[in-house]
Amino acid sequence: MDGIPLLSSVDTELIPLDLINPDGDLAELLSNVVITDYTETINADESLTSEYSLSFDEEVSFKIMGLDGLELTFGGGTDSMVTIGLTGGSPDSFTIYLLGALQLKFDNNLFVPVIASGTSFIPDPNNEHRNISISAGIELDEDLTITFTGGNSFTLDPVMIGNSGVVVEGEIAFDFSENEALPESLDLGFTEAWKGVVFKTVTVHLPDDINVAILPNDLIFENFHIGNGGISGDISGNWTNTFDENTGTFTGAGVGDLFGIAFALNELGLTFYQNTLAGSTIKGSLLIPFFDLPIDVDLGLTNDGDFTIALADDGGLLTLEKEDVISIDVTSLEFIKEDTTFSIKLSGKITPLLANLDWPSFELKGLTIGSDGTVKVEGGWIELPDQKALDFHGFQIEIAQLGFGSDEIDGILYKWVGFSGGIQIVQALPLRGGVEGLKVMWDENNNFKLKIGGVYLSFEIKDVLTFDGSVFFIDEVDKKEFRGSVDLTLIPINLGIDAQFIAGKKTDYNYFYIAVDLDLPIGVPLGPPVLGLYGLAGLYGHYMTLNYQDLIDYEDVDDRPELTDVENWYDQKGAMAFGAGLTVGTLPDSKFTVKAKALFVILIPGPVLLIEGHAGMLSLNDSYMMQVLAVLDPNTGTFLLNISAAYQFPKPNGELLDISGSAEAYFSTADANGWHLYLGENKPESKRIRADIYSFFKAQTYLMLDNDGLKMGAWIGYGLDEKYGILRVVLEAWMSGKLSISTMPFQAKGTVTLYGNAELSAKIVKLGISVEADVTVQAPRPISIEASLKVQLKMAVGKLKATIKLNWARPDVPPYSVPLSATLGIEHRKVSQNWDIQKSSTYQLDDDGFYLGSDTANTSFGNIPVVPPDVYMVLNFDKPVNDGSLGFDLLNSDGTVGSNPSTINDNERVGDYEFKYELLGVTLEYRNIGDW
Repeated sequence: MDGIPLLSSVDTELIPLDLINPDGDLAELLSNVVITDYTETINADESLTSEYSLSFDEEVSFKIMGLDGLELTFGGGTDSMVTIGLTGGSPDSFTIYLLGALQLKFDNNLFVPVIASGTSFIPDPNNEHRNISISAGIELDEDLTITFTGGNSFTLDPVMIGNSGVVVEGEIAFDFSENEALPESLDLGFTEAWKGVVFKTVTVHLPDDINVAILPNDLIFENFHIGNGGISGDISGNWTNTFDENTGTFTGAGVGDLFGIAFALNELGLTFYQNTLAGSTIKGSLLIPFFDLPIDVDLGLTNDGDFTIALADDGGLLTLEKEDVISIDVTSLEFIKEDTTFSIKLSGKITPLLANLDWPSFELKGLTIGSDGTVKVEGGWIELPDQKALDFHGFQIEIAQLGFGSDEIDGILYKWVGFSGGIQIVQALPLRGGVEGLKVMWDENNNFKLKIGGVYLSFEIKDVLTFDGSVFFIDEVDKKEFRGSVDLTLIPINLGIDAQFIAGKKTDYNYFYIAVDLDLPIGVPLGPPVLGLYGLAGLYGHYMTLNYQDLIDYEDVDDRPELTDVENWYDQKGAMAFGAGLTVGTLPDSKFTVKAKALFVILIPGPVLLIEGHAGMLSLNDSYMMQVLAVLDPNTGTFLLNISAAYQFPKPNGELLDISGSAEAYFSTADANGWHLYLGENKPESKRIRADIYSFFKAQTYLMLDNDGLKMGAWIGYGLDEKYGILRVVLEAWMSGKLSISTMPFQAKGTVTLYGNAELSAKIVKLGISVEADVTVQAPRPISIEASLKVQLKMAVGKLKATIKLNWARPDVPPYSVPLSATLGIEHRKVSQNWDIQKSSTYQLDDDGFYLGSDTANTSFGNIPVVPPDVYMVLNFDKPVNDGSLGFDLLNSDGTVGSNPSTINDNERVGDYEFKYELLGVTLEYRNIGDW
């Protein structure tokens, strides 16, 4: 800005350096300050007033003597103009005044500017320092009395005292005079020579983790001020509140939470000295989650914004009790704070109170309750010194272990006390087992429920039979269910029976499922002399069915589910299931050469027919190489055949040879295009046809054929990664190829890739090279060839890479897409249906690039919806379509076809071509006895 440099016109000795001290070299600070205007005025008392208008393009700061951490700043920012005036001129009578871009700035080592964010405070992103504007003016007279022209009352926005976590805000006043004090300063006991900042009003916020609303009138401030070095003084307060046992909540003043746990503040005392927290006393009551009981605690704040917490010493024994659940005589209580998580750890003597049993007391090493509601026990489950029995839905359960925890169910957090131990299923039989995870659960509203994880069964009559199995219990609002499996062996005749069952009850019906598999000890001869019967199977389900799609939705052949597994069955009112099967095999060698197992199942309604088969050869055990599922579903008009096979040698890991694969065929009478034939599948890779020889040489392949075209691929290679002493050797080599052929439009694309890699490394020495080459070709529209060669040299100091790419393409007219979508919407005030309009192709197949229209509808008439006669139809399009053209039937008077013609759409651009789609006409026809 134009003007006269300040230093060339004003003597710096006039600056009262005994009151303000420059923040740096004075000459350097003022070097960029210029005088933009100067006036002199003779006053009525014949005194002279000299006034300078100064421009401070950069901020200039002066420290206020005797007040570390507070500075007077001039200019800077958007407003740079400051007016300095002098009235009088004699040492005995003068007034200096300042107006304009003036601020008092607090050092951020004393006060950290913060802003409210919800119920907490965060650093102010827009202000590094807390500044107080005094633009209205400040005056200094010959007695060194400082007066604020606009009044000595300023707003202090929220600041954190150092790093203590304590935030203050309010109205403040500055006391800078040498020989005169503010009334507030005198009230604090200071002399007239004291300099500092006093609070006219103040609001205090405790650290964020202590979320308690404190009103200004709740606090008593003693000698609380901002002086040399920051804030000093005392803050104290007392609050009265009560705990309501019926609602489990605190009521009254000072109620809030501590890290999300209900908390009631009773007493507060904080002492600050020169911005340091010299002492703190915080007393209150904390609600213990899980038990929902209050305990008295003492808190202490630290200078780093954290706090300490301890159990208040009342000289008595602390007992916590959850009515009818558990009681703990607490011998130690530990509060743990880790990052943003707060937890309470209890130890002592624990006594269960469940089922009106005479429970013993035993040692509890550590029950940890988190502020997020989670509960856990140190060491997991607790072993009980003596077993106790209780009745559970008619079953006798002997408790051997006790546990605590929390589970989230349907978005609701439940706390629980859990038990494990023995169970007796039927009183009349010595049928016993174990129960795991029987949980008594309750939510925050004390709604109780029971849940059992699993039951393990065991039954034995010496030298006669053994019985083993497992079952788990489902406890839902409208559903109670047991499901599981058992194995029975008749020892004298080596006869085995496997059974799986479900038994449950819903609000309006009961359901049941059982599947039995009988293994005979020796084969029963059948017609052919080499064939024998080795087993029988049966299945029955009452109000039970299954989704057979789940039986083929497996990631790996080894994990393929069985049809009879209880996990696949679910209840459905009115449904029935019947099944029968057998196992056959070669008779002379006990099924070693060949064996087969088949199960035929009928599902009602439908009926849906399912056949599950297993086949094996050259194996002594009951493992099968192949599994088949065939499904005929007349309801949907579909047929499904899924085959999987796996072979390992030697058993069971296939260290020398491991082969697996799957195949699937699917046909639908309702959807002529919805068919496929798969020999392996591309994704996931586990469904490809795979071979692994000695974990070194591997191969994969797949072939997928459906209405859209053909996809096939193969991969073959080997890999070695071994260490020989300090030397590591890596060898890799593989080749892959994949081909896809689309029928709509006809297009083929294939890729061949070759890869090799060799590496040697020892300690920090490393040398290796890898080469990858691939070629991709597609035709006929467009025709393109892409090739690349990548070479990478690997060394200890880094990698060197080189890539060569070749591309050739012959552009072609893009194929013309049919704009009509696959649905015709039929709408009405009371119904809304979609009619699937099947199209034989979205592209013309005679290689001219255009769709071949037809007057014959290609639709499955069995799926036409039944609707009222006064419906209207809505055509859905895949492309932006213009409505109407002159010269066609069924047009409106303005040439449009529909009742709501849209605006003209822009042409679709594909490469160098533009396409325009237009609806030319709609014809409604009726169908009579199969003809149109």
